[in-house]
Amino acid sequence: MRWAHATPTQAAELLGELGAPEPAERALDRLARAAWSVLIEPGDAVAGMLIAAHGPREALERAVTGDISGAGIDPEAQQAALGRWRPRMADTALESVLRVARAARAQLLVPEDAAWPGALADLGPHMPVCLWARGVPEALRRTAGTDWHVAELELAL
Repeated sequence: MRWAHATPTQAAELLGELGAPEPAERALDRLARAAWSVLIEPGDAVAGMLIAAHGPREALERAVTGDISGAGIDPEAQQAALGRWRPRMADTALESVLRVARAARAQLLVPEDAAWPGALADLGPHMPVCLWARGVPEALRRTAGTDWHVAELELAL
């Protein structure tokens, strides 16, 4: 899983136009979140706890090495999580997702982005690690408290 140890420049090149322009160092966290979106199912609390405790990059490195201790996760849940994630750790998985996202003209949103819907924090460790969006991602923040179908329509345009 070579992308787990990418340099800032490699991360920025892999992400290309999928995210907001930012310093190459921040691209590593964004790439790690994109990698997590390949490894886990939505709402994976073990991954959420691990990311909250160690940050997306270190959490990813720990997952790759199989050492996900130190985040208050019981050992049985750790082993179950690693068992779910290992089959998805192929080198080509992330590159494939990034290629499809580029073709779809999607954007990668992460919690540090201005367009990130703050209400997702209410989900705690079940919060998405990132969002893949098309259209106007700011619609996710503008429509807080309104019908989500409006946001979905604006994102699709």
